Amino acid sequence: MLGNLLNDYQRFSTCADKVMQIDLSQPTIHDEEGAVHHDRVKGEVEFRNVSFSYNGVEPNLKDVSFALTQGQTLGVIGATGSGKTTLVNLLLRFYDVDAGKILLKGRDVRTIENAELRNMFGVAFQNDFVVADTIERNIDFYRGLGREAAQKAAVLAQAADYIAEKEGGMDAEVVVRGNNLSGGQKQRLLIARALAADPEILVLDDASS
Repeated sequence: MLGNLLNDYQRFSTCADKVMQIDLSQPTIHDEEGAVHHDRVKGEVEFRNVSFSYNGVEPNLKDVSFALTQGQTLGVIGATGSGKTTLVNLLLRFYDVDAGKILLKGRDVRTIENAELRNMFGVAFQNDFVVADTIERNIDFYRGLGREAAQKAAVLAQAADYIAEKEGGMDAEVVVRGNNLSGGQKQRLLIARALAADPEILVLDDASS
């Protein structure tokens, strides 16, 4: 028993160190001085000569430019590691560009409050996750959107039929990582989550989305 306790303590100590590192870390992305809250952006997105590197040595993106107006859709294809997810990370301002600008309706994203900026988007991430909770709460994702918004999003994501077949419907329990859902059911739930807040800009960082 003492030996097991010693092993448990060593594992706990290592985990506690990691948790403290995260808890004490400071964000590197801040609201720029003069950043303001804007009305909802109507879908106008522009990358203007954007370059970025994660390590400051090798470029992950170099001189990328494109523009989308409301109602347009852009598909980006490329090999693993070619920078597709990096486009999403920069658009949501998880990182700042090294050169160039990202504009929403003509406004540099660095002049928009971070919280407001991210509320403009609905995103299905490449490595998204499902939590152990009800289907409704997984769609809502603790944003307080309400049952009606979750149901509407489920219909749009073509998830309503399989949800209706489950005992409890929207109140049906999902186990950790969504292991009691098929791959397709899980993906539709995550798309419903991206749609639930009625975003102006929808980003699907996954080919199967």
